[in-house]
Amino acid sequence: MSISLIQQLLIKGNCGPITDIVDVLSLIVCGFLTAMKVIILRIYHSNMKVIINSAIEDWATIKDDRCVNIMIRYAYSGRVIFIIQMIGAYAAGFPLIFSRLPFMSALWNEKKNITVYSVPIGPSCWILGEIDPSKYIAYFAFQSIQLFIVCTGYIGIDTYFFGIAMHVCGQYELLYNEFQRFYDTQNPLHQKVKLSKFINRHKHLLNVANHFEQSFNLIILAQVAADTLLTSISGKFQNKKSFPGPIRRLCWY
Repeated sequence: MSISLIQQLLIKGNCGPITDIVDVLSLIVCGFLTAMKVIILRIYHSNMKVIINSAIEDWATIKDDRCVNIMIRYAYSGRVIFIIQMIGAYAAGFPLIFSRLPFMSALWNEKKNITVYSVPIGPSCWILGEIDPSKYIAYFAFQSIQLFIVCTGYIGIDTYFFGIAMHVCGQYELLYNEFQRFYDTQNPLHQKVKLSKFINRHKHLLNVANHFEQSFNLIILAQVAADTLLTSISGKFQNKKSFPGPIRRLCWY
C-alpha cells in the first residue's frame, strides 16, 4: 500500500488539500513501519520461539493459586490494553472509510448534482472523474482492506509486545516473592535447593529478557523515529489549531 501511495504521490503530486497529503505521508510511514515490524520479528523468530515456549511452560507448570493470580493480573492488563488499542485503531480507520463514500462526500459538496469520487487515503483529485464505477468500487474496497490490515498490523504488534512484556514482569514478581520466602525453612539442605532453583530461574528469565530486547529494540527505535517524523510533518498544522486527521491519530497510538 505504501508503495502504491508513493507512486501516486510522485505521478499526480499535490493536487488537493495539504492535510490529505500529510495523511498520505503518515500512512506511508505507518505502512513501512508495519512491514518492518513483521520482518524483524520473522528474522528473530528463534528468539520469539524461546519467549513463547517459556510463557506456555509457565502457564502449564505453575499451579500455586497465589502465583496464578499474579500471572492473571498481568495478563489482564495486557488484554485490556489490547482491547483499547485495537478499538482505537479501528475507530480511527472506519470513520475515514465511511466519510469518503460517494454519497457522504456529496453531502459536503457544493454542487449537489455532481458525484464526487474519493478514496479513504489520498485527495479526491487523484481519482479521474470519468473512472468506471466498477473499477472505482474495486479500488475503494481494496484500499479499505489495506487500511484495516495496516491498522491491525501496526497496533497489533505493539499490543503483542506489551502482552509479552507484562508476562515477563509477572515472572519477575514471582521470582521476587520466591526470594522473600527463602528463609521460611531453616534446613540448610532445603535452602541450598531453593537457592539453586532461584539461580536457575533467574538465569532463565534473564535469557528471556535478553531475547525480548534483541527482538524489539530495533522496532522501538523505528517507532520513536516514526513518531518524531510524523510530529514534525504535522507540526505546522498543530500550530494552526488543525486537529490531526484519523490516520495521524492512528500512527500516534
